[in-house]
Amino acid sequence: MQVKGDETADRKLLMHKNEIRKIKFQLDTQPITLIPLKLYFNKDSLLKIEIALARGLKKYDKREKIAKEETQKRINKLLKNF
Repeated sequence: MQVKGDETADRKLLMHKNEIRKIKFQLDTQPITLIPLKLYFNKDSLLKIEIALARGLKKYDKREKIAKEETQKRINKLLKNF
């Protein structure tokens, strides 16, 4: 789909002021990241984006996740050989 206009131009954010303030406050005060989940065009060829606020994993959670992934890789490798 062809988009008219400048790609780097500022766009209007269609949210209520209260919603914007709430998200900005959370981003400023907490270790939270704003993540775009979905990016799409609607019928009127307006660009829409679905966003989420997410908190990163703790160090022990990361280690646990890596350990699980490594054991799963080993299991898959062993099963593949047989």
